[in-house]
Amino acid sequence: MRARVLFVVAMLAALMAVPAGAEGVDNVITCHKPGTAAEHTLSVAAKAVAAHVGHGDYIGICESGPTTIGIAYDPLTPEASSLYNDKVHEGAVAARDSFGIVLEETTPLPDANLGDVLEELTDVGDLVIGTFFRYGAPLYAEANENSDTNYLLLDDCLAGQPIPSNLRSVLFATNEGAFLAGAAAALTSQTGKVGFMGALDFPVIEDFAIGFAAGAAHVDLNIEVQVRYLTVFPDFTGFDDPALAYSNALEMYEGGVDVIEHAAGSSGFGLFDAARDFSNSKVTHVWAIGVDVDQYQGVGLDVQPHILTSVLKRYDVATFEAAAAQAGGTFTAGLETYDLARNGLDYAQSGGFLNQHIATLDQIKTDIAAGLIPVPGVDIPCG
Repeated sequence: MRARVLFVVAMLAALMAVPAGAEGVDNVITCHKPGTAAEHTLSVAAKAVAAHVGHGDYIGICESGPTTIGIAYDPLTPEASSLYNDKVHEGAVAARDSFGIVLEETTPLPDANLGDVLEELTDVGDLVIGTFFRYGAPLYAEANENSDTNYLLLDDCLAGQPIPSNLRSVLFATNEGAFLAGAAAALTSQTGKVGFMGALDFPVIEDFAIGFAAGAAHVDLNIEVQVRYLTVFPDFTGFDDPALAYSNALEMYEGGVDVIEHAAGSSGFGLFDAARDFSNSKVTHVWAIGVDVDQYQGVGLDVQPHILTSVLKRYDVATFEAAAAQAGGTFTAGLETYDLARNGLDYAQSGGFLNQHIATLDQIKTDIAAGLIPVPGVDIPCG
């Protein structure tokens, strides 16, 4: 104990000797609220260390040890994009740097037993994160078997199954993100016709379609919105059929639609190719809108000029907040929905194609978050 006191005194003296505004002074790792249920390791600004120590905190990682977060990333199948995993990792790294968290991360092979992957992370993690729908069933099972570990399921829940008492299931208000996409489409369209392409007629996808149509109408009451589903429930192959998306997109473009948003998984790459090929063959310019991540960043240079924007789900925010709650002893289970008010969604600006409309779109985003613009949607069955 005496050694720690001497170390703290020396550290405080050094910090107090640093001029205000000096460059190169990093944050300092402290143990916040030691000896309480809320004890956790916290990174604080150098100038705030004295105040924290004055309230009973001490410099260094809590004696109880750092929080360990285990993350099972989405298996990288040929049709998957690392952009999804990258956003989760971004949030995890921010939590690590802020709270001294230890990260245990794995990206399993496509044929891996995900239950085994989660079990290995449970052995070392205080919180185990399963990224996306493939982890739904095995994560619920693991949570039910290990009540002393907490779990986070990103962007999924299991309909008809109660959420375990130690599991947080995160969904996103996709109708709000799609509303922004619809507004962007209407602001950009030169033909007065925009479209939405969904994988299939399923509540999660219909939520996108309804939000998109409402956003387009918010900008232009006379806009024509065409909606197509690639398959009919329960046929989920619409998520993985780029050729089908390509042919449907060409038909829509031929019919005068010049902006199409998709919510169709890897089929969306067929839409992107159709936008490029139609534009090249007709000496015109049509657009596509991506989903979940900034898909402009995941396509070739020949396709990028046709990605108007993407609806972004802030996987980084949801990951950071869950990790922060675990580190702070405030983790709660249950269903949580990330909407615009919670900074859970946004629209991509890569390529600069929306520069002239950013002020308008940002105002719409602000108004939705404030409850000034009601956004219709579909109730997603969960739990």
